[in-house]
Amino acid sequence: QAKDWDARFPLLDEAAAKDPGSAGRIGRLKVNLLLVARQDYKAGYALAEALAAKELKEDAESLNEIAWTILDNKRVEKKDFDLALKLAIRADALTKGENPAVLDTLARAHFEKGDVDKAVEIQTRAVEKAGDDEMKKQMEESLARYKEKKAGAK
Repeated sequence: QAKDWDARFPLLDEAAAKDPGSAGRIGRLKVNLLLVARQDYKAGYALAEALAAKELKEDAESLNEIAWTILDNKRVEKKDFDLALKLAIRADALTKGENPAVLDTLARAHFEKGDVDKAVEIQTRAVEKAGDDEMKKQMEESLARYKEKKAGAK
């Protein structure tokens, strides 16, 4: 509540040093704090890049979460769509195109980058793979928005 970020980051670093297995999760939390709470985009995106190259390279869930934060969190005012796409592509590769949440993020990244055709294609797959009714409904709404944009572009 005090928003004393400078005091919190050393505590997170200390926790990661004590439990190296948690370094990726703690790094993900730091990225979120930097982008959403602190709005320090330079540091947040640099940390996300570094984590994606090392600690989170094989962690599809974390990569997807960071990409989604970039794409969807309204408090992230400066969006790095290139990084979000890069993270989503890696998460999709790790999940072999089978995870509907990752596909949803990937479609959104393509949409934000202006590749509406690719967004429609991937979002269609996400809807097909979604099992949960609420998740499927949200994905169908996104697909409808992408198709509407595609129709308007013609």
